[in-house]
Amino acid sequence: MLRHCGNSSFTGAVMREIKFRGKRFTNDSWVYGVYVPAHCSEDDSFIYTLEDDKLVPVKEGTVGQYVGIKDKNGVEIYEQDIIRKVPEEWPSKDDTDPRTLEEYLHDLSRISIVEYQRDRFCLVRDGQYTDRISGGQHGSIEVIDN
Repeated sequence: MLRHCGNSSFTGAVMREIKFRGKRFTNDSWVYGVYVPAHCSEDDSFIYTLEDDKLVPVKEGTVGQYVGIKDKNGVEIYEQDIIRKVPEEWPSKDDTDPRTLEEYLHDLSRISIVEYQRDRFCLVRDGQYTDRISGGQHGSIEVIDN
């Protein structure tokens, strides 16, 4: 799950904060820090918290990496987050359309899951890769679940 370029002489890359999150076994709350996979420890996966200087055991299936951007509300976006993407421009709702404005906007929006595929973070909808995720390219992105 740890990602790196593999070429330390590469220049011109935009550096981003590398951090992970995972859910604690004890109370299902999120813990943030450095990921220590199960194969590096006895049997559990851990998140090493920099603030507390502790190894916290986490549920393996909940671990996700920060993608380096925030949503429209300033919420950090991680792998496995469920996001809503509303296009910045959309056709006006016709007066004869029986849907409410909320229903219309919901139908225009796209619900996707953030995953790491094809050497990049991307949006996956209905099991299909749809878009690469990066700042400013997807209209209005909002984390709706994680």
